[in-house]
Amino acid sequence: MRHMTYYLLAELEQQKGNYISALNHALSCIHVADTIKRITRTEAIAKVNSLYNYQHTEKENNHLRIENDQKKIRNYQLILFIIILLITGIEYFSLSNKRKKEAIEKERKLRKLKEEQYERSMDSLKMNEQEISKLEAQLQQAEMQKDSLREQLIHSQKELLELSNRKILASQNERELLEIALRKSDIYRLFHEAGSKVNIRITDKEWTNLQNSIDATYSNFTSQLYALYPKISTQELHICYLIKISVPVKDIAKILGRSTSAITVARIRLYKKIHGEDGSAEMMDKFIADL
Repeated sequence: MRHMTYYLLAELEQQKGNYISALNHALSCIHVADTIKRITRTEAIAKVNSLYNYQHTEKENNHLRIENDQKKIRNYQLILFIIILLITGIEYFSLSNKRKKEAIEKERKLRKLKEEQYERSMDSLKMNEQEISKLEAQLQQAEMQKDSLREQLIHSQKELLELSNRKILASQNERELLEIALRKSDIYRLFHEAGSKVNIRITDKEWTNLQNSIDATYSNFTSQLYALYPKISTQELHICYLIKISVPVKDIAKILGRSTSAITVARIRLYKKIHGEDGSAEMMDKFIADL
């Protein structure tokens, strides 16, 4: 505005013929214009600098935001990794403890089974007879010493052992009779003939009949297998049934449509599944025979 005023004054003085005054006003106009230009240039430079500083600041802020976001992502990833590691560790220890408990329980069942088998065995009967002989000698000594209290105690012990032997003999006789009945049964004969003859197809009903006959003869044979190995397969059960009724391995293979070597491997694997340790096919056969 000021430089326009000086410009008009300079023209007015020139028209009046006051050239010196007109020159002064013109110089003032030029001075004001230069000042305005400098101010404008300074403001433009300031704006450019301000814009540069803003852009630089924004760039730094964006860089910081990106770094912060990356740190957050890394922290989340670390937290997630720790959570997964903890869950995996908990599951591992839980599974490990479960397997240990299962192994302990399986060992307990096997030990109880062996004890029960021994209590019904002829070995137990012979051991009882030896103890009875010792008690009889002690009884004679007590009678000579007229120790009536000791006599009564020895008599009681001797009677318990004799009762145990009678139970063993009764159990052995009952089992022998049941085994004789099983060997004379049609289902027993069918499975033995199936291994030696051709074109004999075993049905599901016949497998069920064999299972029922074996369970009736050998005190819930199937339930004992499931108790020792709950995940036993149908084919593994069938192998156990055929071993139990003394079908030869080559005939077992024929009945089940497998090779003899496959049946041998299956028996070895089944022994390990039940006992938790390596064993031979023959060891599995003996285990089934004693069950």
